[in-house]
Parts: sequence; C-alpha cells; structure tokens
Amino acid sequence: MLKGRISKQKGISVIELIVFIVIVGIIATTVMIGMERVLIGSGTAGNVGQANQLAQARAEMILAYRDYAGFSNAVDPCGLATVPAMCNAVISFASAQGYTVSVTTNTAVTNYKLFTISVSGPASATIQVRVAAYDSL
Repeated sequence: MLKGRISKQKGISVIELIVFIVIVGIIATTVMIGMERVLIGSGTAGNVGQANQLAQARAEMILAYRDYAGFSNAVDPCGLATVPAMCNAVISFASAQGYTVSVTTNTAVTNYKLFTISVSGPASATIQVRVAAYDSL
C-alpha cells in the first residue's frame, strides 16, 4: 500500500525567507528616510551652542544696560534707535551666521520685567530673563 507522499514540513522555505528580508528592508528604508527628515530639521550641536550663546549674550547686554540706566529704563539696548557699541559685534555675528534674535518684554508686574529672548536660524534657543526693581527698594 502506498501512503501519501505529503510530509510535515519543518522550518521555512527560501522563498519565505526572501519575502521576509524584503519586507524588513522596506520597513527599515522607510524608517531611515523619516529619521533623515527629522535630523535635517534639527540643528547640529555647534549650531545649538551658537544659538544659546547668542541668547545668553543678549541677556547679559540687557542686564548690563539695566545696571547702567536703572530699572525704569531697562530695555533691550540692541533695539534702541541708537544701538550701543556693545551690540554691534553680536548683531554682526548673528546675521553673518544666519540667525535672527528677537526680544519681547512683559511689564505686567510693576516690580520686575520679563524679557524673552528668542533666537532662530540654523538652530533655535529661547531664554527668559527676569529683571527685578531692586534699585527702587
């Protein structure tokens, strides 16, 4: 008597292995393309450092101007009609590197001013500086 020649298959065939590898390759390629797009939009470590330094330099200028002019006249000196000499180097460096620095002031509370310094360009950074009215106490 002849028994059926069907045997139980163990393992996987070469075709199944090739299909699996192709599917994994397609998924990996999709993930890599997505990661590349994310990385292109983020700044490099050097650019992030420059953006932070520009924001910090502007904060230091605001604090120095506050010491010079007093709390009631505390403003962003680089935004004045006559820009002080201390701002020229920072402004020149920022524009040469493709950065834009903007400062907003919140004076809602009478005993301090809140300056928000935002840097945008190859990388971005934001710093908030709270300037207190300790000279009027």
